[in-house]
Amino acid sequence: MTPYSLLLVILQSVCLLYLTFTGIIAHTFIGFIIQLIGISVAIWGILSMRIGNFNIQPEVRATTLVESGPYHWIRNPMYSGILMVFVTAVVDTFSIARLCILTLLVIVLLLKIHKEEILLFETFGEVYTSYKERTKRLVPYLI
Repeated sequence: MTPYSLLLVILQSVCLLYLTFTGIIAHTFIGFIIQLIGISVAIWGILSMRIGNFNIQPEVRATTLVESGPYHWIRNPMYSGILMVFVTAVVDTFSIARLCILTLLVIVLLLKIHKEEILLFETFGEVYTSYKERTKRLVPYLI
């Protein structure tokens, strides 16, 4: 793992821990449902990736590009799920500090995505380019 990747992983972990320990479960029914969907999307992403290929660092361990499950529509379902859970938690239990940490988390995840996309292109070449053209980064049909 490169020092840059290690920094991103540490920052992501610190943000997630802070947000978790300052209130993770939404208090509204709609918020709770959104969080359950987010958790489901993230777990579906992990299971589709296969546990052995799951990697918290940006470096690529997979030998095959996964395009099934949630990866059929979005390239980063685990990050999408994380954001669904924590954006809902911050909106539900709002504070400026939590908003700042959430903003830092979003930036870190976007930096990880950028690094991962470079490495995936280096690993899979035009196959990955073709995959990028027909999928979205985080939200199906939007982003």
